[in-house]
Amino acid sequence: MRLIPLDGRPHIPHDVRQWNGDSRGHWDGSTLAVDTTNFVDVDKVRALQPWAAFSSVSGSVERLHVVERFTRLEPNTLTYKHDRRRPENLYETVDRHVSHGEER
Repeated sequence: MRLIPLDGRPHIPHDVRQWNGDSRGHWDGSTLAVDTTNFVDVDKVRALQPWAAFSSVSGSVERLHVVERFTRLEPNTLTYKHDRRRPENLYETVDRHVSHGEER
């Protein structure tokens, strides 16, 4: 679980890291956009957090920037899209549609 402030506050300082990053949200029309930065460097905490190797990109987590978008298309359909960006100019977009708890 994570709490996502929607009140316009800025991100925490860059040198403060959190397990799931620092998220800030805002509404873009009917879409909830969530901007997350300040992830913990996986290589430094792998022994404490063994699952971390599966949730992030090794070697670039400190500079990882994730933007998620949640849009309700129909009463039972949610679209989830996230963009992962790193200063190394690597960029990945993932789209998911969830309907009645099923992913497609």
